[in-house]
Amino acid sequence: MRRILFVVSVFVLVAGVQMLPAQDWEGLENDFETLFESLGREILPHVQQASILGDGLYDAERENYGNLFVAFTTGAVFSDGFKDDVDSGSYDVLNAPALMEDAFGELPSSVSGFYDSLFPYPVLRVAVGFGIGDAQFAALVSGMPRQLVGGLTDDAVDVGALNLGLRGRKTLISEIGALPAIAVGGGYTFSTLGIGYSLDDFSQDAGGGDTLTVQGDLNISGTVHTAGLDLYASKSLAFFVPFLRISPYLQRSRYLGTVDNFDATQGGSSYTADEPEAEVISYDLAMLMATGFDIRLGKSAIFLHGNYSTGTGSFGADLGFRLGF
Repeated sequence: MRRILFVVSVFVLVAGVQMLPAQDWEGLENDFETLFESLGREILPHVQQASILGDGLYDAERENYGNLFVAFTTGAVFSDGFKDDVDSGSYDVLNAPALMEDAFGELPSSVSGFYDSLFPYPVLRVAVGFGIGDAQFAALVSGMPRQLVGGLTDDAVDVGALNLGLRGRKTLISEIGALPAIAVGGGYTFSTLGIGYSLDDFSQDAGGGDTLTVQGDLNISGTVHTAGLDLYASKSLAFFVPFLRISPYLQRSRYLGTVDNFDATQGGSSYTADEPEAEVISYDLAMLMATGFDIRLGKSAIFLHGNYSTGTGSFGADLGFRLGF
């Protein structure tokens, strides 16, 4: 009887040891998925907000534009960083907050502080438009140069972004005395975002005297479809034109996070399995409010505005120049 009990005990012990890496791996895979979902909740709404503005259409009075115009815009939407979103996730195996802090800590000091403080989503956009009667139409294109992000991060992070859009509007009421000009319109934008980062041998205490080490290529990709309406109001004060713009938009977002070439080591044993992956698809209704002013220079103008989104609770700012013909 004792011999039987001994054999059973040994079998259970060996089986348990063999199962442990698989159990740890499943938890680790789930934790990476949770991390990606947390990053998606931070990144996508701000990409959405940045995709809507920057078209040069702010002054509601059609006659203040040329029949053709080109607008150049630079600016950013500012979030409060990634830390709160990452820390709010529930993790069983991976110390995700430590991993993110370690990853940002490897970046140059000029950008490493963005993890838990003001994080900018930059906007660089060109719009080309034309007018017919009281109506105006514009095509937009913008991007985030890989060389810019690579230079700021010493090529540790690879980021690419592209935004394409169409916008149209019509002036309903021209300025009359003290009353402002009113215009209504709408538009559609399509945005893509790709982020790549090589995670090299992140290590953490796994308990029981073991160390968990993970490595791989973290990749994030996202697409955003945005369609909605715009309501404009503006009032000329000589060459100074303050304006207000309200834009309710419906947005469909798809976000995918993966770890390619993934490997994990714990307690002297190395194991790999399906690479961690998380996909998030969401539909959101956001209200974007913008206010600022044009400084009119004939048919051209310099414009400055700030914006706020109810979807993100974040502010943005744009500065640009519109050349009219």
